Order: sequence, then C-alpha cells, then structure tokens
Amino acid sequence: MDKNLNQYFTQFSWPTLWQKNGHSPFFNGKTYTEVFQQAMQLTGDFGGQKSPYILLKNSDPLDTIIKILSLWRSKKVPVLVANGVTPHEQQSLSEVCPYHEIIFSKGAGTPFSAFQKDAEALVVFTSGTTGVAKGVVHTFKSLFASALGSIQFYQIAQRDRWCLNLPLHHMAGFMIFMRCLLANAEITDQLENSHYISLVPTQLQRLLQSQKYHSALKRQKFILIGGAPLEQKTLEQAQQLQLNISQTYGMTESASHIWSTCAQSPDGCILPYRKLIIDEQGEILIAGETLFKGYFRHRQFHPAPLQNGYFKTADRGEFIANRLHIKGRRDNIFISGGENISPREVIAVALKFPQICDAYLIPMPHQSYGQIGVLFYASTTYIDPALLKTYFQENLSGFKIPKYFFPLDDLVESEQMKRSQRDLTALARQKLKLH
Repeated sequence: MDKNLNQYFTQFSWPTLWQKNGHSPFFNGKTYTEVFQQAMQLTGDFGGQKSPYILLKNSDPLDTIIKILSLWRSKKVPVLVANGVTPHEQQSLSEVCPYHEIIFSKGAGTPFSAFQKDAEALVVFTSGTTGVAKGVVHTFKSLFASALGSIQFYQIAQRDRWCLNLPLHHMAGFMIFMRCLLANAEITDQLENSHYISLVPTQLQRLLQSQKYHSALKRQKFILIGGAPLEQKTLEQAQQLQLNISQTYGMTESASHIWSTCAQSPDGCILPYRKLIIDEQGEILIAGETLFKGYFRHRQFHPAPLQNGYFKTADRGEFIANRLHIKGRRDNIFISGGENISPREVIAVALKFPQICDAYLIPMPHQSYGQIGVLFYASTTYIDPALLKTYFQENLSGFKIPKYFFPLDDLVESEQMKRSQRDLTALARQKLKLH
C-alpha cells in the first residue's frame, strides 16, 4: 500500500474527523456536528440478525447519508438501492445479496466503532455479461482511496461545494458524499452554489440548451463527465463557453473514476492509487487500492476475480497519443443516459409475459441518451401496447424499460429473417427512420 495512504489510515478515526470538521457545513448548510449527532442518535432494530447487510432505499439524500453513518457506527453494511425499485426487482436482489430490512428510530447516542480500513463498507448492484445483478462489495480502504485520490487530482479544498445531482445508490453519486466527507467540503443540491458537479452527457446537453445555467456552469472548478462517451458536438459547445470539462472513465468495481482529463492534463491521466493497462486483446484491465473486495451472487460472496492483481473490465480501449479511447464493451451491456442496461435482464422480463414467446432488445443511437433500447417480440396473440408498457413499468425500473416495442410477426415473416442482431438493427433503423 502507498505510504501516504497507509499513514492516513493509521491516523484516521471517526471522532477525529468529526472534531476536526465540527462546525463546517456538510450538507446544504447543516454542519458535520449536526449530521454526525443525528447519525449517533439513530438506531435500528436488527432483531438478532447475523447478517450485517442492511437494505437502504435511497430517497432523501440527507436522510440516506445519516442512515449510512448510523450503520457504519454499528458495524453494519448499507446495501443501497433506488427508492423506486419494483417488488419484482427487490425480490431478485434479495436472491443476490443476503440483506435484511430494518426500521430506524431515535435512540440513545452511542459512539462510533473503531475504524477498520479492511471492513466492508458498502454494497451496490451492477449488471454483467449474464444480465443478472451482482452485489459489488467495497471496503473502507477502497472507498477512502478513491476519494483521497480524487481530492488530490481535483484539488478539492475545505469549504468547496459539490452539487449532488446523481443518486447515492450509484457509485458516482456515492463518491461525491465520500469526497466531501474526507475533504471537509460541503454537499449541495444547488448548481448555483457549487464548485464541482458530476454529470452524465445527457445532463450536460440539457444544461447547455438553456442559457440560464451557463453562468453557474462557468463557475465550476470542474465538471466531471462520465457514464458514457461525450459527443464531440457537446464538447465543442462546452469549450465555446470555456467550461472546465473533465472527461472520466471508471466503474462500480473501481469506486468511480480511474482515469480523467483536465486543463492541466488534456490527454488525461490515471488518478492516484489506481492502475490501468490494456492487454493484447484490447481489453482494459484495472488494479490499485480502489478495487472492490468481491461480488455477491446467489447470496454467496465471491472474491474479486483478479489475474495478477488486475480486474478485467470487459471494456475495449486503446491509447492514441497517450489518450485513452473507449471502444465499447466485450459483453452486450449498453449505456442509456449514463445507466448500464443489460439486454438479458430486459429479455428475461419480456419472456415472462404470458403471450410473448421470443424477444430481442436492440440498442439504437439516440441524440440525448446516447443509446436507447428497442424491443422486438414474437407473441402467440395480439398484445395491447398499453398493457405491455404497464407490465414493464411494474417489473423494471424506468430507465430499463425499452423506448419502443415492435411485434416481430407483424413486421416480417419469420422465414424471411433469421433474427440476427445485424438484421434486427437494420429493421430498427427502418422503423425509427434512421439513416
């Protein structure tokens, strides 16, 4: 481990962090003392459960942060999910990670447990090549290393403010909380008051379309862009406004970004405490102190699958003139509005609809979202489109629902088409009038 990082862990304690930052604002004007006191006075009925994993639905960000700190105080591990997770999705996630739910209530204040850098600190979910969700387990060491490396790279200072406009159950949103926590910076939900903001390309496009946001964007020390590639047209618009854009590459398994650009490093560089290489097959491999501990699958923990200390990302990339270029995925995951979408997951839900006997999800280009999902399906009888849409709304989070549904048998005779990815893509372009 890096000497500076090891020294930080040796000296760190929750009381020291609290006392050091005390009256500094931490969340929309609330001080560290106020937030930590609320966390200390919050308790939960763990009911003798041996599992340390506690489900937290991310609704109000401040409430979620207080509950996270309260769970850490009690040596419990928050398992973060969206507040709008459907019953079907929650049932699926319970088959991945052995979490349980509790009811929080106010109780007697108790001190924080002693800090242990290798203790598990967080579980968030991500999809992989199988389309089945995996619970990504991070330790305090990986979260702190990621945050501290970002603090160094972006020179985040005491009393700086970071706009929290990404959900905490996503690693990019969660790490905003971690960076502010360790930098004695403040979390705000107001772009006009912030010095830093993290966006996906779709969000930046929307902000650029309205001049009322331009002055606030110009005041940002850095605008971090991640989750999907930034289109050249959008980048040029940002450059015309002289915005401090930092394009990033990262993932859940690395506790957010690994590689970033900035004005001082326009070609980009690897952030502190991270490593990144590209193998002979063109796959990006990552290593370092920010790597996750492992996955939960089928309620069983599996250590991170490393080869010589490196994790295979399934992303294809190459360095051109010392700049990292992402070439896509080796699996079939695609990104829509900064969200990873697994066609296998969506297709599995489609095939549970009684009349659907075959289904295909095709990613198609979209100006705002980067890509969108188009579902082709074969059915035994006619299906009312409104009924089909309602079914998906009940079984998938909104961002996973296909934007278009096309019945295959009404569009093409099955004998005339083998329903290959290539043919379905061409058919989708025809239906969407893309040229």
